[in-house]
Parts: sequence; structure tokens; C-alpha cells
Amino acid sequence: MTLRKSVLAHAIVAAGTIGAVTFAMQADSEGAKRFAPERDMPQMNMQEAMQAWQESMKLTKPHGYLKPFVGQWDTTMSIWMEGPDGPAMETAGTAEFKLVLGGRFARQTYTSSFMGQPYEGIGYTGYDNLRKQFTSTWISNMGTAIMSMKGNLDPTGRVMTQIGMMDEPMTGEWDKAVQWVTTWVDDDTFTFTAIEILYGEPFKVFEMEYRRKG
Repeated sequence: MTLRKSVLAHAIVAAGTIGAVTFAMQADSEGAKRFAPERDMPQMNMQEAMQAWQESMKLTKPHGYLKPFVGQWDTTMSIWMEGPDGPAMETAGTAEFKLVLGGRFARQTYTSSFMGQPYEGIGYTGYDNLRKQFTSTWISNMGTAIMSMKGNLDPTGRVMTQIGMMDEPMTGEWDKAVQWVTTWVDDDTFTFTAIEILYGEPFKVFEMEYRRKG
């Protein structure tokens, strides 16, 4: 399989990794706890700590971006197997979005077919108050890893651009950057597009169009 076809296939089943940070604790000569290496622990009383936590979990204005996704959708998945100038392979599917965890995240459940096999996917999108950016994850029955992406809205509030780190089992690439763009066409139509950005001029390899049912 060519590199381009590998990218096209993994626009659907791409996997990313979610990082975790572990702080190692050590004691200095006076018995005071410190973050390794040689970094003082943050000094904060319990009231300040709880206030900071409460602020981080609030529903904020950007969370309102998630509400229009709620509902049921018909979808058309287009993949450009022969490059951006060739014909697109199209597949129909359905999706449902719900707000979860008090409106902090939108959960998508998606069903269709891919290469003649049933395809199921689950995605989450939310707004991270600490990082000031939108985060998304995707898992499916055509992979065993979790893809993650992060980004933000343009000034219109209708286009969200994210960068996702993905692995390519067929080419051996790890943590490969791919651009993902969600664009609202109108109140009942939006697209989700994957753009190859590493090899020469960026080109579109995959696009999902969502049309609201009813």
C-alpha cells in the first residue's frame, strides 16, 4: 500500500496517544517534600486549591459550541483514494450526538461501513478550561488505540481547526501530525475534514458531511 493510501485509510481508523505526567516526590535534607528534580511544591492552602478546582470545572462560553451538534445525523464519508484530483469513494452512515457529564462534552456514536466491513466509532469533544482549547478523542472497532486532537475556533466561531497525533502501522510512523477541520456550513450541515500536512502541499484525504435528520 502506498503512503498516501495508508494516510487515507487511517483518516478513519487513526490512533493517537494520550500522555500522562507523573510527579516523583522526594525529601530534601530537612524532610521537606519536593517535586523532582529540585523543584518546590506549589504553596496553596486548601481554600485556594478548591477555588482553583471549581474554576477549572465550570461550564464556560466555549462549551456552548457543543450544543448545536446534539441530535441525529445522516452522513456521507468521502475518501480520495487517488489523490485530491481523483474521484472520491463515498459511503453513507448515521451519527448521533449527545451532551454528557453536565454538558462538558459532546459524545458522538457513528455507524457505517468501510472497505465492506461494518464500522463503529465513538468520539468525544470538549473544551479544556485550563488549556483554553478544544480537545477531541476518537476510538473505533477498526483499531485498538485512541486518537486525540487539540485546537481552537476561528474568529467566526464556525470553523474549528485541530492537530491530531496519529500512528501509521502500515508505514511505521508514530505521532504523525494531521490537521482536522470541523466547519459549520449552515445550522443543519457541517463537515469534518482530514488534511495531510507533512508531505509537500497540504491536501484533503477524507471528509465527512453531516446533515441533520428531520
